[in-house]
This record gives sequence, C-alpha cells and structure tokens, in this order.
Amino acid sequence: MFLPIFYYLVHDLGAIAFFGLAAIAGMLAAGEFYRLHLGQAPWPWWCWLGVGATGLLISSAQWPTLVTDRAVLLGTLAIALCMPLLSGKSLRDSLTDGMVLVMGVLYLGLTLSYLVLTRGLPDGALLIFFVFLVTWAGDTGAYVAGKSMGRHALAPVIGYDHAAAIAKRALAEGRPIREVAAEMTDLGEERLAKLLDPADLTRGG
Repeated sequence: MFLPIFYYLVHDLGAIAFFGLAAIAGMLAAGEFYRLHLGQAPWPWWCWLGVGATGLLISSAQWPTLVTDRAVLLGTLAIALCMPLLSGKSLRDSLTDGMVLVMGVLYLGLTLSYLVLTRGLPDGALLIFFVFLVTWAGDTGAYVAGKSMGRHALAPVIGYDHAAAIAKRALAEGRPIREVAAEMTDLGEERLAKLLDPADLTRGG
C-alpha cells in the first residue's frame, strides 16, 4: 500500500509536490526531534524557530532566489550562540538547547533539501527511489542484526515495561542505566553488575 502512494507522490505529482512532502515531513520530524530533547517540558520559542528554519532550509533548495541556505544556517547558528542571552537557563543548558536547535535544522533540513535537489535532476525520481531502497535495506539489516545479536539484559528479569521505563529515565536524566535500575528495582548491586556486564551484552544470543 505504501509503495504505490510513495511512487505517485514522488514520480507522478512532480517536483513541487515532492517539495511539499519533504517540507511537511521535515518540519514534523524537527518538531519530534525537539520534543525528544525536551521530554515533558513545554515547548520554548526556539523549537518553533527550529521547525520554521527547517522548512526554510528545504525551501531554499526549491527556490534558491527566495532564501539562501547560507542565510538560514547562519541565522540559526547566530541564534543558537545567543541562547545564553535569550533564555533564563544556565549557560550549559542554554548552549545545549542551542546546539539541539542547530542539529535539528542541519540533520533534517539539510538532508531533505538535498533530496529536493535530487528530485529536480532529469532522473531524480529514480534516484529518490534508490535512496529510499538503500535506507530501507540498511534499517532492516540493523533491525535483524539487533534482534539476533542484541540482548535485553533486564527485560527477562523485571519485565519489558519496567526495563523500558528504566532506560527512558536514564536517557532523560543522562544517568547510567545501572544507577537508575538500582533506584527503581530491588535487584542488588552484584546482580545488576552481572546483568549489565558489557562483555555479556555484546555476545550474541
């Protein structure tokens, strides 16, 4: 079902429709990227700016005379560097927010703007399908390798939901999983050390 729709959007509707698809997808993905950084915190102004800059960067590939990619990137970088002056957060937190702002625009806006440029080439639609196929194959290979070689050390002992909650909290707080697991479970330090031993986790099984 997905492939015929994707083919229709990329091949039959033309470059402008593909630009619209890329711009909408890029801005939604940038919003999700910033949401992952913020967690449950409310959206600050710079997230909206990052979503808009992502859309502008993709637009610069379609209409380079309207706005240049350099102007968007330099403006985003300037705002990121001024974040300590513009936000009431500590220097470290405001610079982290600024770099997340820049990374979202660079990673998503720049990548998708090159896809828009690729679609404008004479055989651009075929090249887009090739990029999609390579990405799908790489993601599928990573999934299969992770399922066959990776091990979920805590899930068999405490359950998947509890292990996922520990991993999410450790990621959100920037703390080691072992430390968070010690707080959230009744497993002893020795048992956690054995379960989370890096040598065991990297073996297949």
